Amino acid sequence: MDKNKDVNKRHFKLTKRNVLIAIFIFCISIGLSMLILAEL
Repeated sequence: MDKNKDVNKRHFKLTKRNVLIAIFIFCISIGLSMLILAEL
């Protein structure tokens, strides 16, 4: 049972990291589109 909990914890950590990476990429893409619009 403890082993199962540990695996779930590790999986949660990974998904949390993936969410942070996704938000980071999302912010960069918005920033780039804003720059492109500003240039126009």
